[in-house]
Amino acid sequence: MNNPRRRYFRCPVTLAVSLRTASGDHLKCTSINLSSNGLALNTPAPQELGAEVNVVVELPTGDTIAGNGVVIWDDKHGKAGIHFHCHSPEMQSKLDSWLEDRSANSGI
Repeated sequence: MNNPRRRYFRCPVTLAVSLRTASGDHLKCTSINLSSNGLALNTPAPQELGAEVNVVVELPTGDTIAGNGVVIWDDKHGKAGIHFHCHSPEMQSKLDSWLEDRSANSGI
């Protein structure tokens, strides 16, 4: 994380995202943007602020990124924000590498 540009880079991207709520609901969502530790997404149902969720994101590379997250905002109109931590350092490394590539290619 020596590159401050990547730390704050939010990649606008539409990816398949699965959320599993603490109550066991499984929601199929799509991302709006993705960063190293968070994402904004389109959800089929409003999310409760502070709710803990499990997140699975499918990167275009075929890699799956999974982690635990917390709902930090919800507009009650189908969009929500999740702050998350990857389940493993390897997943975090894959996500950071993919974001670094996207950041370099975007000119940001």
